[in-house]
Amino acid sequence: MNVHIQRAQLLIEQDRYALAEPELRLALADDADNSLAHTLLASCLRHQERFDEATEEARLAIASDPLEASGHCELALIMQDRNCLPEARAAIQEALRLEPWEAGYFGVLAAIEAHANQWKACLSAAEQGLEQDPDDPTCSNLRSMALMSMGQRELAAEAAAAVLQRTPNDALAHANEGWRQLHLREPEKALISFQESLRLNPDSGYAQSGMIEAMKTRYAIYRWLFAFLLWSSRFSKNAQLLLVIGMVFGQRILVAITKAVPALNPLTPVITLGYLLFIWATWSASALFDLILMSSPFGRHALPPKRKLQAKLIGGCLALAAVFGMAFALLPGGMSLTRRLMTAALFLGMTFPLLTFFEQNSGLRRAVALIWSLLLFSLIVVVNVGELMIPWELQALEATAQTAIHEDTAGSLPQTTAALNKLKTEVKALAERQTTLWIFCLYGIAASTWGGAMLSYIPEKR
Repeated sequence: MNVHIQRAQLLIEQDRYALAEPELRLALADDADNSLAHTLLASCLRHQERFDEATEEARLAIASDPLEASGHCELALIMQDRNCLPEARAAIQEALRLEPWEAGYFGVLAAIEAHANQWKACLSAAEQGLEQDPDDPTCSNLRSMALMSMGQRELAAEAAAAVLQRTPNDALAHANEGWRQLHLREPEKALISFQESLRLNPDSGYAQSGMIEAMKTRYAIYRWLFAFLLWSSRFSKNAQLLLVIGMVFGQRILVAITKAVPALNPLTPVITLGYLLFIWATWSASALFDLILMSSPFGRHALPPKRKLQAKLIGGCLALAAVFGMAFALLPGGMSLTRRLMTAALFLGMTFPLLTFFEQNSGLRRAVALIWSLLLFSLIVVVNVGELMIPWELQALEATAQTAIHEDTAGSLPQTTAALNKLKTEVKALAERQTTLWIFCLYGIAASTWGGAMLSYIPEKR
């Protein structure tokens, strides 16, 4: 074996991916068609989150030796990190076609299915892997995770205990136990499990994420929302979308009932507002409580940079909504106060495109999500500034009409009427302009809730 590859493998075992990269490039300088070197280089680049380069190296590994399963497996791992699950699934299935006895490949397939919330498929893949190797830690942990997510808590507890007994120093097993305890609403016990996992593997993103969630569940409001999110995570992505659609129709039925019964009319805005706040809270609560965690030194240390930036941006949108809302409440004139406050609330809707953007790791999908977020934010700013300027625009129109009337020295009633009619027309046009922009913003926000599903149709760079 090439000496540079041997050195790189030692460095990779120590998680020193940046140092392993130049060794692998030297190996490829000696042999540009070395499939193993391309595969290991793809892995190093993936761990450094350089996904475009990693994808290219994985494809070069496959091109160099299409019958080597490890290249297909590495491509699957990259695509999973890029949130391109169909491509990830296809790649690992090709690896399994070439080496159907490899338990680790079944573990990768199970992880991909877990990422997609396809828990039955995850359980099936994990159990197939355990048939090949009953002690495989990845398949064992994913089997426990699938059982918990499917609501089979007793079997999940037995599986988790068996893994910990067999591999007490497995960081993934402790992290998995922490998530199981979060499902059981035991955040203090979960924190202990996550701390142990991070002691064994300080770079475990799975344990870090669990630690953050356990810290946030100390807040009662977040604990209730988190329980709902855990419950909804049992369903597939499509089933979750159907759940949201069902809630929309349920809200509309309740509104129709309250309108049909005069005594219940006051409940109509309450139901609508409550529904919208619930939907917004389920999407934004995690980021907002990340913002709260940043107020403590431990929270700032625990949160990764990406989540800090996400929390700051969503917190900024919340602040803009509050600032414009206060301005609309204090300044007289213009449209109705309810209409103006709803315009300010459009900033809260920026939660949806921002979260969609942060879900994308790289490539064309991330670029599209960024452009969409910037365009929608710009439009919301235009709508709010336009709404803020309406009182002055109305004053200017009234002044113009008054000037036209005063200049009518003959006291011509038709000319005065024409000036007033022109004023009404211009005021109506002003209102229609704002309404059109407001509707565009609303539809843009609604489309953003489906952003992840729509972006999945955009192919990643190949």
